[in-house]
Amino acid sequence: MYSFCITIFSGLNIKFINSYMWKRINILLGSKMAFIIIIVVLSLSCQYNLCYADTLAENDYLKNANLLSQNADELFINSRYDSAIILFRQASAIYKSNYKWEKLLNCQLRIGNSFHAQGLYDSALFYARISDNFKATKKIEDYNIISEIDYLFGIVYRKKGEIDSSEYYLTKSLEISQRNNNDSLIALVNKSLGNINFSKGTYDKALEFYNKSLSVEESRSGTSQKLIASLYQNIGIINSLKDNYKVSKEYFKKSLIIKEKLLTKDDPQLANIYTNYGRFLTTLGEQDSALFYLSKAEKVFYSRFGSNFPELAPIFLNKGSIYIILNDYDKAISYHERALDIYKKNIKSDNYIFGAVYNNIGLIYEKAGQFELAIEYYKKCLEYNLIHESYIRILKSFAGCYTELKDFDKAEYNYNLALSESKKLLGDNYSLTAAIYMDYGSFYEDRKRPDEALEMYSKALAIYLKIFGQKSRDVSNALTYIGIHYSIVKDYDKAFKYFQRGLISFIKDFNDTNIYINPAFSQLELDINLVETLNSKASTQYYYYKFYSSDTKDLKSSLETCRLSIKLAEKIKSSYGEENSKLIMATNINKSYNLAIIAATELFELTKDNAYLDLSFELSEKSKAAVLLSSVRELEAIKTDIIPLEIRNYESSLKNDLVYYKNLIYDENQKRYQDSSKMVIWKRSLFEKTQQHDSLVLSIENQYPEYYNLKYNLDVIRIEDIQNNISKNDALIEYKIADSVLVTFFISKDTTLLFKTQVKDDFYNTVEKFVGLVNTPVISGSSEKFKDFVSTSYILYNILIGQISFIDRYPNLVIIPDDILGYLTFEALLTNNTVSEKVNFNNLNYLIQDHNISYGYSATLLFSKLFDKKRPNKLLAMAPSYSNIEGLSDNSLSNIRELTKYLVPLTFTVDEVKYVNSVFKGDIYIGAEATESKFKANAYKYGILHFAMHTLINDEDPLASKLVFALNNDTVEDGFLNTYEIYNLDLNAELAVLSACKTGFGKLSKGEGVMSLARGFLYAGVPGIVMTLWEIEDISSSEIITEFYKNLKNGFEKDVALRNAKLAYLESADQLRSHPYFWAAYIQIGDNSPVTTYFNYKVFIYIFSFLVLIGGLYILKVLRSRRKGRIS
Repeated sequence: MYSFCITIFSGLNIKFINSYMWKRINILLGSKMAFIIIIVVLSLSCQYNLCYADTLAENDYLKNANLLSQNADELFINSRYDSAIILFRQASAIYKSNYKWEKLLNCQLRIGNSFHAQGLYDSALFYARISDNFKATKKIEDYNIISEIDYLFGIVYRKKGEIDSSEYYLTKSLEISQRNNNDSLIALVNKSLGNINFSKGTYDKALEFYNKSLSVEESRSGTSQKLIASLYQNIGIINSLKDNYKVSKEYFKKSLIIKEKLLTKDDPQLANIYTNYGRFLTTLGEQDSALFYLSKAEKVFYSRFGSNFPELAPIFLNKGSIYIILNDYDKAISYHERALDIYKKNIKSDNYIFGAVYNNIGLIYEKAGQFELAIEYYKKCLEYNLIHESYIRILKSFAGCYTELKDFDKAEYNYNLALSESKKLLGDNYSLTAAIYMDYGSFYEDRKRPDEALEMYSKALAIYLKIFGQKSRDVSNALTYIGIHYSIVKDYDKAFKYFQRGLISFIKDFNDTNIYINPAFSQLELDINLVETLNSKASTQYYYYKFYSSDTKDLKSSLETCRLSIKLAEKIKSSYGEENSKLIMATNINKSYNLAIIAATELFELTKDNAYLDLSFELSEKSKAAVLLSSVRELEAIKTDIIPLEIRNYESSLKNDLVYYKNLIYDENQKRYQDSSKMVIWKRSLFEKTQQHDSLVLSIENQYPEYYNLKYNLDVIRIEDIQNNISKNDALIEYKIADSVLVTFFISKDTTLLFKTQVKDDFYNTVEKFVGLVNTPVISGSSEKFKDFVSTSYILYNILIGQISFIDRYPNLVIIPDDILGYLTFEALLTNNTVSEKVNFNNLNYLIQDHNISYGYSATLLFSKLFDKKRPNKLLAMAPSYSNIEGLSDNSLSNIRELTKYLVPLTFTVDEVKYVNSVFKGDIYIGAEATESKFKANAYKYGILHFAMHTLINDEDPLASKLVFALNNDTVEDGFLNTYEIYNLDLNAELAVLSACKTGFGKLSKGEGVMSLARGFLYAGVPGIVMTLWEIEDISSSEIITEFYKNLKNGFEKDVALRNAKLAYLESADQLRSHPYFWAAYIQIGDNSPVTTYFNYKVFIYIFSFLVLIGGLYILKVLRSRRKGRIS
């Protein structure tokens, strides 16, 4: 027993039981009692050892938890939030199992902060509530933890836009942390309260909180340089809003230096300073730099957190605002819609930020000339609790829209209200107050109240000078408007002085006060306001020459200034991605081209220097279809072998995606009931694909200089080049309507002439009258309409052609129209006005009887080598029927019932395409087989495309005009081939015959021409097109087209083939059906060479073999006959 117990005690490490003690216990108590005591001691000893072992294990676990928590804190500091959350959760599990409630609560708070930093505000709020409930349940009384819970609630509620709740919790947190002397949290809470006041628009109070935070943080031990950098940034923002730009820039720079030193390139905190610095640079008018920093911020957030990260919304909003300033409205609207999408996911619908977004969208529509729609958005803004500045901007915008809508009483009321509210709420020396003075001054100028206008401009200038100093975009703008004012009142000396000051103010390194000196192009910034300053100076120089000095020095100076303005404007236009933005810019540049052409032609007349004639023509060419030309050049540039095939394929794939999403969005917009959730997804996808495409194109431009040079080549054809490319029978006549002057260029093989004709408003009326007369058939016996047609047609002939007395020498005329002349069919002009009393259209002398006539968008496009390539010679003809419309499902097409009245049966189209196919062998699709999907899948295989179908013309949105194929329940293609879809096709045809109504008709875009369906086919690679200018009559159309193909087959040029077809029709038509309505709608535009016919080698081999066989048989026969002769 003794030895057993000693062994047990020894094994249990019970050192106080030895042999002596055992003997004494045994003597005193007896062996049994001694044994019982020993067993009790043994039991107690085991319990002690087990507790000791548990304590050791617990300490190890807690050490591990603490280590996990420390590592998580390190990850959090380095913005590795996902990894931090994992470690905090692991630590939390250990703390929970060991009842370490305060440590567990700390981890829950850190998890909440991690979710907040990632923009996952609902998850952050969830953990804040868990922490708050846990605090109450476990009766935690640690004031540091309590104040941190309130702080987390406060910062999350601010991000969710719940300002009152945020302020409540932050105020509680501040009180507790001050009571507990928690300086690090005091600094953070003061900063957050500053953010709250910033959101509320109470900037002085915000600045007070930021300064308190900065003071606390700088004075405590363990100062956070990151927090100090953020405070510098926020103080910079407030100063910029208070127009203290010098102070603001200093704080931003200090913040940027600290953050770039402390943080990695992909740290979200660095992205925050980039975002805010970008905003600040926008207010200074430094748009390129602003976009640079905003894009850097976007890249960080996108790569770290994905495309729906909440902090991307303000970046998109600010980039959208910059694109408004740059007049790139397509990009502006896409960025605002994307910002709106993200905001809707993360903040309550009544948040003031929505008002700011809608305000900007309204401004986009206002700038694009859609004033009623702009007003709708501005009214929508007023539903929100706006900050003072946003509210005043809306009043100013109301005034601008009502001015454009000619509601001058409402405009003046809103200008007065905006001005009084701005002075009351923001102050007399605020930049927005100055902006209102500027717009109000322009309003007075337009209303012929010059003194009040000058007063407003002068007040604006004084404010801008006080805020920005001499070198500023806004100061330059004010000086320009004052210059325009003095030009209007014909005080030219003062006007020149202010324009020159405007240039000096805008351009940092330009200070020349000599009005005949302009800055170098390299000194200019890409800013539309600078274009306006240069253009205003140029026009004033011209008026000064015209009405005062008569000195050619002033005329030359006007021309050079105008050319500088044009060069800058073209550079800005080339930076735009979307066609709509380019077209708006082309319209704005057109007045600059007009002035430059007038100046150049006058210098030619004065000096007889052919250099000015060449320059006049060059300017005329550059002003025509420039957007189309640049698009075609860009398309050809991307196809060149200098770019690797995989890059070209990727670019093509992205473009296909863009068209796909645009199509989905457009179709959904046409529906009576739209699926908003689908629209959000599609718009987001379109936005992201657009960004990818823009990024790819920018990369290609940087890596492949040859592509860049091809894409941005602005060269146009010279007169000499035209003369080298035409025959002695050809004459090119190009028109340019420059304000009240019609400039006509006549170019033949050996002659170049320039004609100038003064035209008044009645010229436009005459053209419109003629267009109306030719596209409306005359009812029997309507002699007044007949006489009207004869007189109108002859008047236009004299203005447009009659001045060229020797025109009869040239059988072939190529017409390059301009402006409203794009709607004219020159074939129907009358060369004399001899008329009988009876209605007799087949006895008139039409221009077509003496000349073959073709058209071009511009001479540069017409003679371009961009379209040179080998083409197939097969025909594809399509003639759908529309008999199944009523049977279509409601989902197949929106508003299908409304369209049935337009899609009437086309009786003769089937016969037409069958005949065409009998002449040019190919493939035809008739009726339900003539689908959009079949066309898209097969069109590239054919050299001639023929469309005998309906069209739907959209005058408001030309890119949405469409060819109507057979309609079915196809879920991929809806049967409507939109113009913007045509743009994305890669066609190999040399001729497209658009035998449908109004395929050459569309909206007139100043400086670009008529935006027709046919234009899309030229962009897609088809050099020659036959199109219609009005709704055509089915029978006569079929007759002309069948005859046209017969002539083509016989080898005639396209214009000759069409002319002969029309003349053949006129010979057989009666006096009423000889009206131009029935035959003059078809015109030929672009390449007019004969269609290509390839040698049929199979036929040749058959014929050759047959001839060889016959020849052989003949020779054999001759040889036999001779042999017989010799034998006899």
